[in-house]
Amino acid sequence: SFVTTFIVGNLDDDIFGSTESISFFSASLVGVAGSIGEVPDELRDINQLDSVVLVLGYDTLGRYGQDNLVHDLELFQVANPLEEFRDGFDTLFTFESIEVDPTPIWTGQRFISHEDSITIRDYITDSLDNTIRGELRIPLNTQDWTDLFSSQPEEIDVDLFDEIIPGFSLRSSTQNSVIGISLANAVDAGISGLLFHFREDNDEQTRRILGFPLGNVRHTHTVHDDSGSELAAARQEENPEILYLQPQGNAEIEIELEALLDLDPFILNSGTIELTVVNPIDTLQPVPEGLTATYMQDGEVFSVIDFSFNNLSRFGGVPERTIDSNGNVTTVYTLDITGHLNLVLDGVIEDTRIRITPTPPGVIPNRTRVLGPDHPTNPLTFTIISTRP
Repeated sequence: SFVTTFIVGNLDDDIFGSTESISFFSASLVGVAGSIGEVPDELRDINQLDSVVLVLGYDTLGRYGQDNLVHDLELFQVANPLEEFRDGFDTLFTFESIEVDPTPIWTGQRFISHEDSITIRDYITDSLDNTIRGELRIPLNTQDWTDLFSSQPEEIDVDLFDEIIPGFSLRSSTQNSVIGISLANAVDAGISGLLFHFREDNDEQTRRILGFPLGNVRHTHTVHDDSGSELAAARQEENPEILYLQPQGNAEIEIELEALLDLDPFILNSGTIELTVVNPIDTLQPVPEGLTATYMQDGEVFSVIDFSFNNLSRFGGVPERTIDSNGNVTTVYTLDITGHLNLVLDGVIEDTRIRITPTPPGVIPNRTRVLGPDHPTNPLTFTIISTRP
């Protein structure tokens, strides 16, 4: 997967209801130079292993709601190796959870600021050497890790590594704030890792670090409860004035195109959909940076922009903001689906419905509301321009 943004946190309001996101990730022996084989003796010796730190780099794409506040966090170990999902090429959907051991291996509070950074001074050259982006650092019990490695054979291969370090799960109980974390895989090594700091030959002044990448298998599980919310009430309306979009799978817009097939023969020149955003200027809860449209064919999901003549630049799907002379802000998404409509009219695509969702789905929590087709002022519009033969 090319997706590297994963999220942890809770949102709760009277519009969408409550949403909790919990992320899971594995540590990997693959990609660690010199680590396939004997484990360094320092990892078995409590007198040499200085500290163990789980580092998760922040990803501002996943940030949503309040930032710069304290999160109450829990880190769990999963019950079975996450790498089993990798080996079986299984697909994990956002509504699927993964079993974890009930007792957290770490609990604590951390001040989260996605824009944080730190500059490290090289004490040898006395110069500012490196700037590190913001990251969440979780200290783990050093004795637990030396005990773990001491109980294992001298040589630890990939399978044994996955068994003794099956993976982790991170959750936050802090309300109305979502943390974005960056999880690459072993090939595309990112800034997140499980780091072991140990002394060099008992030298108190010199440290070495052995790091295992995090994220070879990664997953965000999302739990929704919209009971009593505005969204739940809107589901019961036949002609809602407001439509809802939530990228974590709880709300999408479906448009039926079948009526086009009942019209007298015509040549389609263009077909566009325009969606106007409700309250587009909330900086804490920004609108999605893009929308996508999909359809079903032979039981599979396809994008309406899979075709070269209806490419991404033509499709659009990005929010465009305008400000009138009175300072009123309007944000509109325009989707060009001309190529897709022609394929529907020609019978190449049998599914006459398209489903509109924020993109990318599941990993960026930017929710939004748009004005529906029955709204009195700026309704959702589906416009076709045609020529009669």
